[in-house]
Amino acid sequence: MAKQTQTTSKPAPKAIPDGRSTLKRQTIFIAILGLVLYGWTLTFDYALDDTLMITGNKYTQQGFKGIPDIFSSDAFEGFFGGKGQVAGGRYRPFTHFIFAVETELFGFSPFVGHFFNVVTYIALLLVLFSFLRRLFPAPPGSSTTFLSVPFVITLLFAAHPLHTEAVANIKGCDEIVTMLCAIGAMILLFDYISKPKIWRLITAFVLYFIALLSKENSITWIAVFPFILWFFSNATKKEYMVTMSILVVPAIIFMYIRAQVVGGILETDIAPELLNNPFIYSTKTQEIATVIFTWLIYFRLIVFPHPLTHDYYPKQIAITDFSNPVVWITIAIVIFSIIIFFRGLKKKSPVSIGILIFWATFSIASNLLFNIGTFMNERFMFVPLLGIAIIGGFYFGKYQPRVKWLGIAFWILIGLYSVKTISRSLVWKNNKTLFLTDVKTSSKSAKVNVSAAEVLLQEADAEKNMNKRQALATEALTYLNQAGIIHPTYFGVYDLRGKANFMTGNF
Repeated sequence: MAKQTQTTSKPAPKAIPDGRSTLKRQTIFIAILGLVLYGWTLTFDYALDDTLMITGNKYTQQGFKGIPDIFSSDAFEGFFGGKGQVAGGRYRPFTHFIFAVETELFGFSPFVGHFFNVVTYIALLLVLFSFLRRLFPAPPGSSTTFLSVPFVITLLFAAHPLHTEAVANIKGCDEIVTMLCAIGAMILLFDYISKPKIWRLITAFVLYFIALLSKENSITWIAVFPFILWFFSNATKKEYMVTMSILVVPAIIFMYIRAQVVGGILETDIAPELLNNPFIYSTKTQEIATVIFTWLIYFRLIVFPHPLTHDYYPKQIAITDFSNPVVWITIAIVIFSIIIFFRGLKKKSPVSIGILIFWATFSIASNLLFNIGTFMNERFMFVPLLGIAIIGGFYFGKYQPRVKWLGIAFWILIGLYSVKTISRSLVWKNNKTLFLTDVKTSSKSAKVNVSAAEVLLQEADAEKNMNKRQALATEALTYLNQAGIIHPTYFGVYDLRGKANFMTGNF
């Protein structure tokens, strides 16, 4: 009998994740996350500044007929009836143009506005992910992991609760469109270095000009892009000059047009009112100290985004001076970040790029260069947060292979951010939920106290039951009295308090 030959089968080699398959799953996950975070807003009403730019703006109300005025006027002129109402002036005709088109085609439809914001935000996340994959490509021959550095950075940016105002408030589309077009231009210019095609330059020029017409802070990318080229490409001097001209030329054109419309590079002829200039009764040193103090609040909200509010108007933040130790702690943090930035330049560390993106894009809204008309606002962190996300993603990619629990910690963080983002976005359902929620957080703000009283009086106007009507008016009076203590010369207090007293029979 013949001996049977015993064969031993070798174990199959471990499969390396397919790059295209992983990329597809990452892309789908990002899109679904954006929808899960903000899909709720599709049923929301108009809120807050939507009145200024949409429902109460005479140029938006005219639809197509209002477009010439939109491109030749301060953004708030259609509501206030003249320029000079807000410190610095506002020239953002492109997103205002979008509102006019939506009104012409669909009438006043908050669903359309919210739908545009959600879709545009998801598009921004996907474009940002594409950009980050160019900056942080996987090493040749390495396996593609789901939690790649570009993917981690994108999720940190996408889920952060500080983005809720920009996405949940229809007017906030200026932040989304600005960043979407700016990042799109960066991709085209970055690709031009390796694949020089004239269409890339032309398209980048148009996109960047749209970004500028959507919001002025996009001009800060001019300071960022040359460092991106230096860190992540082998661009020649000629390529630096060509690509930078595509950013500088539209910026010059924009600044010229803006100066003609607004009346100068910066509009300084502002009515002397506390709510337009929170530092009107402060010395210059107090102003600088208070501005630096607010930066620490921003830092805290980036790390621990709670509680959140849309309102930081006077006197929610107290005027301080350089005797306050918190101011010096903030200065120490700023100096430390500058040292880290310069130390990382030689090594071309992504941390340096993150720091640069944060400070460069935050500079215009920082209140240090010029007065923006309020102490601070959470939506001013919309673009700067990308810099923080890059730093976080870089360190995650550096330590995650050695510290296995980092992956679990990351998903827990994204989960917590997502829960906070969804719960916070629900507050933006309408003015009533927004003002009556945020007046508890911003109790020292005269503006939100008056706003809370106003929505209660509007509800009282529509109430048929006299007992409920008087109860609403009485509640409104508590907010109006608080606002009067905070800002004794605020006209809105006396206007609405007269109405509330009339409703309660207190003639």
